[in-house]
Amino acid sequence: MSATELPASPEFKANHAELMDGVYRWQRHIYD
Repeated sequence: MSATELPASPEFKANHAELMDGVYRWQRHIYD
């Protein structure tokens, strides 16, 4: 399934943003 087939709902975008923020913080914690 390609990225263009993912749902473009506000809920999905909000969850995705929260997920990416969590990954960013996790990586900062490891590399810092």
